[in-house]
Amino acid sequence: MQGQTLVADDGGTGDIFGYSVSFKGTTAVIGAYANNTYQGAAYVFGLTDGTWTQTQKLVADDGASNTYFGYATALSGPTLLIGAWGSNPGGVDTQGAAYIFTQADGAWTQTQKLVANDGGIGDKFGHSVALQGTTALIGADGWSASTAQGAVYEFDGSGGTFVQTQTLVASDGAPADQFGLPVTLDGDNALVGSWLWSAPDSTMPGSAYFFTRAPSDVIFADGFDEAAP
Repeated sequence: MQGQTLVADDGGTGDIFGYSVSFKGTTAVIGAYANNTYQGAAYVFGLTDGTWTQTQKLVADDGASNTYFGYATALSGPTLLIGAWGSNPGGVDTQGAAYIFTQADGAWTQTQKLVANDGGIGDKFGHSVALQGTTALIGADGWSASTAQGAVYEFDGSGGTFVQTQTLVASDGAPADQFGLPVTLDGDNALVGSWLWSAPDSTMPGSAYFFTRAPSDVIFADGFDEAAP
């Protein structure tokens, strides 16, 4: 049974509210990446006495038109990860970025902006995001000199600040595969889509890849190893 319909308190034509959603316990986050000339926004709703109520509207501190903040969202405890794949860090067109928000005293505050250490034009870093505890995965399906082979970046926030630790790519990756859209994370396992992957017969059925976290006694203890496509 449908319990409630949620809308933004300042919603406008073409905001695309609801394109991304994240939900945990009594907190829901809903992205509207076209809000304010595609600068984008994310709306936080809280559940009280059986009713969901908007409590906050989040935007990037350095938000700009056509950055698509809110295209992807992920929520884990007091941490929220929001992708903005149209962002242009350092003036690099559509390199993309992702933002960390943390909750304290009932309010969400931006605490960090994440970018790839090898980001380039058209990478679309932040097109997909996943978050569990202090592990964040951020997809960049346009990665590699605009070839769109795609990559996923792992960030570790166990030290209080999220730091890039590894880049995941498909073992059989090729241009235009767009590996990294979408991405999901569960414990020590990650699943990454490659929706334009081409088979040897040149058809384009798409594929997905499992990665599993390496054992703690392996040198890449904080990373993931590909298990199988």
